[in-house]
Amino acid sequence: MLDIEQARLDMMGHQNDSEHGFIIPIVIRSKDRLPSEIKNQRHFYDFEDFLQNDADLQRPEDYFLEVRNIANYIAERYWELIKVNEYPCGHCSGFSLPTHEQALLWLKD
Repeated sequence: MLDIEQARLDMMGHQNDSEHGFIIPIVIRSKDRLPSEIKNQRHFYDFEDFLQNDADLQRPEDYFLEVRNIANYIAERYWELIKVNEYPCGHCSGFSLPTHEQALLWLKD
């Protein structure tokens, strides 16, 4: 995913630009266990306070505002990407999800 993201950022002229990334981490719980690679190098959306069974949730409009922010961010990346003359999925065919074991190793690091 990082390689595909970087290829797309390069096409758009945003090399090494975490503000325009295509990987959008959304944290539902255990923010304290989020890998430092994400915590320190990417913007992530923190939804821990919006758990549906949270009795202390007083303002659900904040939840919907944050969802709207994510949707706007995705739309902006889309509109930027379609302006590029290259096919943005040219690097996608070689992509595969990590195995369970690979994911566990990544989480341990």
